[in-house]
Amino acid sequence: MFHEATKSLIKQMGPEEDFIPVRCPADHKHFRVLYLVQRNSKTPWWRKNHYYKTDYKLSDVLLPGQHTAKLDICDSDTFTIMDHVDGKLEGDVGVATDLGTLKLTSSASTSHARTVKVKKRHVSSQVLDSLDGSSKINLNHALIKQSEKFQKNLYLITETIEATEATEFRESNKTEGNILAELRVKMKFTGIHDSKKAVIIPKDCTLAFRVKRLLIREGSLASALFPEDTRETFRTGRPELQELVDNLQDSTGAICQDIAEPVLYFLQALDELPRSEMLLLEESVERKIVPKQTALVQHILENGFSHKKGRLIDAQKVSSFIEDELDITEAMIKLSGATVQRNGASLAVTGTPDAFLALGSLYVALYVLSLLSK
Repeated sequence: MFHEATKSLIKQMGPEEDFIPVRCPADHKHFRVLYLVQRNSKTPWWRKNHYYKTDYKLSDVLLPGQHTAKLDICDSDTFTIMDHVDGKLEGDVGVATDLGTLKLTSSASTSHARTVKVKKRHVSSQVLDSLDGSSKINLNHALIKQSEKFQKNLYLITETIEATEATEFRESNKTEGNILAELRVKMKFTGIHDSKKAVIIPKDCTLAFRVKRLLIREGSLASALFPEDTRETFRTGRPELQELVDNLQDSTGAICQDIAEPVLYFLQALDELPRSEMLLLEESVERKIVPKQTALVQHILENGFSHKKGRLIDAQKVSSFIEDELDITEAMIKLSGATVQRNGASLAVTGTPDAFLALGSLYVALYVLSLLSK
């Protein structure tokens, strides 16, 4: 009932208003100005206004020393929204048969009365714009890490409509029906259904809100100014790869073959890798160990190996790896189908011709990523 009431009240403000109604009165405190809400990156159109609370404010996810004290929240004058409905519908149907007559009559009525005094609270766009680029996000905050991992967009509540006094919303529905059958036996059935509902909203209850999508780029905060801006809160791919793809065309718009062929070769190599190996590759990029891995895999491919006779990699080639880095690299090589055994400070690698080819795909991916990291 509360959600239906808030939707109806927002409509009274005019179709141009893009406020989002709060769905549950129990959660209204989590939809205040400067609170963060969440929505999936790919949301079907029929759920476009379904935002989820996060229990965090903007100030909670900023780095220490960053604050929102200068973001003054402004209040508007109080105004009243009224939404009254009182309607009734009646009808009857009569049917004559060989056995007699059958008559059905019914009526339905509905009414609700919603009058609430409200005020708007907001942060001005000029003040919000001053945050762009100057505010730093704590990338290790649990909300930021989880939102990026599961690709959920984050939104900042910039404006709300709040009740200025406790208010009761009432709604009633009544349905009545009669069936009169004059057949060989006269029969009459009567049914009545009467429903009354009420919800009392407290003072300062948030009824609706407006949002701006946050954009987090390299730890800095920005926001989408227009609804048409479809950028996600977090980048959905590695910026270096996106930059490489963007440069496939020359100034005239023609495809640069010298660039396009290596890119396609790289993408084909990635397509050959299993998902588990891709995840290890991503972790390697984050740890900045790709150049070392590239040199190691290149050494294995240059010297070759067989299923029966392994290739021993001397300690000098692996000495630059710390233990967990070597674990990641060893796991990647094993996922290519090769067998890796540690022999003191050295590695022994054996495998089939198919493993050798799969290791070649891994090398291509490592080589390109190594170039991009320079």
